[in-house]
Amino acid sequence: ISVSAISDQEANIVLSVNDIEEFNSYTIRIIAVNSVGMGTQSDAIVIQTPSDVPNVNAGGVGVVALVATQTTLSDVPSGAPQDLTVTAFTSTNISISWSPPVPTEQNGLITSYSIQVYGYPFPAVNSSINAPCITMDYPVTQLVTFTLTELEEFNNYTISVAAVNSNGTGPYTANITQQTLPDAPSGAPTNISISVSGRTLYAVWYPPVATERNGIITSYDFTYIGSPIDTNTTVISVSAISDQEANIVLSVNDIEEFNSYTIRIIAVNSVGMGTQSDAIVIQTPSDVPNGAPQDLT
Repeated sequence: ISVSAISDQEANIVLSVNDIEEFNSYTIRIIAVNSVGMGTQSDAIVIQTPSDVPNVNAGGVGVVALVATQTTLSDVPSGAPQDLTVTAFTSTNISISWSPPVPTEQNGLITSYSIQVYGYPFPAVNSSINAPCITMDYPVTQLVTFTLTELEEFNNYTISVAAVNSNGTGPYTANITQQTLPDAPSGAPTNISISVSGRTLYAVWYPPVATERNGIITSYDFTYIGSPIDTNTTVISVSAISDQEANIVLSVNDIEEFNSYTIRIIAVNSVGMGTQSDAIVIQTPSDVPNGAPQDLT
């Protein structure tokens, strides 16, 4: 019932409600409203209306009825939560929301929800998680939201939810699979091998370990700098191949003889550059001089 306020904001409000039922229990709450919206509801007040003589039928004889009220025992929920949605909003977090089972399938006070989570190909999270119910009303109707955190980057997670009451866990929803967002690689290329033949440098390496790629590796930055000759840093971009487990082979021609080269390799995905590998220092072999002495006098 919407009741208009009066101009005196300190005065009391009086309301009468007619035609309520005799011998009935009523739960009453009141909420104040201003131009912005509704406020906090008052604590519930429960009243019992008084009994009265039986109503009479058309012949003037009182209608006699024996009324008994009995609440049936609770049971495990017989229905699964509804409207499950799953959304990845970072590389390590997934937001879940759902509605409770329909009231006729709650079969008691819902106390919590069980969330089953299975991660693949990296099962860093593979367990049941308890999400508390936010209300103790029966039947419960509120939308529930929950955030899964500390997940693996660019990983698939299969998620389902079940309602729980004092008698046990009800049926789970159908599975929904969601992939977390990619992130820059957190690891460097592995198993790096460098060799030199003449003035050609040969490099072989493998991608970062699977759990540190955080996405699909699209290329590599191969960097090298010489000393004491060729002191500029050279960066060669090398495309990755579709097989993310395969090795990468690179040859660099026309390097200087008898020179020291410091080499590092970095993996790159759609988000950005990863961690560079530890420096590998090689010494190219000496060779016969390829130039004559200068300034002969």
